[in-house]
Amino acid sequence: MAHPEDTSAAPVHADLLSTADFLSLPAETLTEGGRGRIDATRMGAVDLLVLRFEEAVAVVSRFGAQVLAHRPAGGSDTLFTSSLACFDTGAAIRGGIPVCWPWFGPASTPQHGWARLHTWDVEALAVDGTGAEVRLGFAHRGAAAGLTVRLDGGLSVELQHRADPAADAGTGAPLHAAPEPRTPASGEPAPEVPVTAALHAYFAVGDALGTAITGVTDGELRIPAGGIDTVFPLADAASAGGQTDATEPAGTAPTAPAGPVAADHRIVITDPALGRRLTVTTNASDAVVWNPAQQLGDTTAAAHHGFVCVEPARISSPLTPGDTLRMHLAVD
Repeated sequence: MAHPEDTSAAPVHADLLSTADFLSLPAETLTEGGRGRIDATRMGAVDLLVLRFEEAVAVVSRFGAQVLAHRPAGGSDTLFTSSLACFDTGAAIRGGIPVCWPWFGPASTPQHGWARLHTWDVEALAVDGTGAEVRLGFAHRGAAAGLTVRLDGGLSVELQHRADPAADAGTGAPLHAAPEPRTPASGEPAPEVPVTAALHAYFAVGDALGTAITGVTDGELRIPAGGIDTVFPLADAASAGGQTDATEPAGTAPTAPAGPVAADHRIVITDPALGRRLTVTTNASDAVVWNPAQQLGDTTAAAHHGFVCVEPARISSPLTPGDTLRMHLAVD
């Protein structure tokens, strides 16, 4: 398959792009070790990195620093990426694990921040006897972030917030929220945009309505027929300071460890239709659960039945100026 727009080479599955679709692309090996390697390939206008370790595979887009596919050794795909996703770098790629940063949602424009709409730099590639890893970096308007993706016995993704957005050029004012539909009172400043973030993970399921999620509420969460879009504070994982992600105070140099920092909250996605459970571990302060219950502009008509988004996030307690952040998820 050359790219999604090539109708002569349709995806293996009608609703989603699978790991097999990405592996069918021509590739060049960038680095390898005894048990794994990292290849470079391309879909449409998007550069991809393919991590292999033993029989496990993960596909990472440099555009958006977005994991698009993950297939564990001996298993099936854990992530959903739409078969109608755009790969021309003109719009965000629907599916996988989009990086929402330096804000989540419609706090400013574009929605979910700049990160998913820019191509990130490759900072490091590594393959050794324990796994394959890629580190990406991105800077825009004074803000800086990093993303580490590691494939070993599972998949881990860590977002690092390294620097805050700069003041608006020419005004010295902080970054402001998107304009409101109403006109603010004369002289009333627009509100400042706090730094928030999310790893907007689309998990592949056999039937969204039959899927059960534990670890975000006191009991079992089911996806309502009308859809869901809810932020759940991960109170059980909170530290004494009320933060579960690794936050460093101003003046502390950010670090980018080779693997994820210690996780302290487990979310389990039980999928009877596919006969499996996915365990997501995270140090995030919140989790967003989302399913639109309808077709989106870049999905097939039935695609929403095949995914649930469970998104580790930092929303309820935004970063304060000068903070850095290391927030991760791991999938087993």
